[in-house]
Amino acid sequence: MPLYLVAYQIGSFVLGSSKSRPVTMPPDWDWSQPFASAEAIGQWMIGLGPPLALGVFLLACLLSALGYVVVRGLWSMHLRRAWQARRRRALDSQ
Repeated sequence: MPLYLVAYQIGSFVLGSSKSRPVTMPPDWDWSQPFASAEAIGQWMIGLGPPLALGVFLLACLLSALGYVVVRGLWSMHLRRAWQARRRRALDSQ
């Protein structure tokens, strides 16, 4: 659940509602009553309102863009190393 708290902080910052009420911790998950636990977490999220909704959207966009850039960079690095190794093998065989 820490990502929801981060998302709430982001949403509060963007909406300019930094004076909002303090965030309560999410309810604990009870494995013996999963539907009641899911409902309690849903009610907790609804109680946080617009800052959470906007924050979740913005955090998802941020993390997906970050993931894209990291994977793209790692893939590019892998390809450069593979081409360098291929070039070295070609020069060694001559």
